[in-house]
Amino acid sequence: MYRPINACPWPPYTVQPGDTVLLLVDKFKVYWRDILWWNPSIANISTIVVGQQLCIPRGICPPGSFSYTVKPGDTLYQLALYFEVPLARLQQANPRINPNLLQVGQVICIPDSTPYKGYPFPRHARGAYCWPAPVWG
Repeated sequence: MYRPINACPWPPYTVQPGDTVLLLVDKFKVYWRDILWWNPSIANISTIVVGQQLCIPRGICPPGSFSYTVKPGDTLYQLALYFEVPLARLQQANPRINPNLLQVGQVICIPDSTPYKGYPFPRHARGAYCWPAPVWG
């Protein structure tokens, strides 16, 4: 489920020379999959072009965290597991949200417990196209 660029609640960003998705991740402190979710025209993480208009989530997250757009089926507990952040810390980073009622498209802050060259990735998802690893209880 992608949102069309005309449904972007933030001012569109125009791709500049030298921009890459990972550079935008670092610049705007957003999760790379959020950029792909908000921009259905990006078929591949390395295929943005100068002058292209992108919808970049611009949540206001404190230093040491990044914004994440809630997807269908997300729960705060599942996000805590996926990003390997204690649930209490995730709730602390988002004091204004109802943890029992996340809404698709809502932007929340994820404390970055594992910085990787400035890009926020979970420990088990270092590659650009990794899926969440199974969590064994």
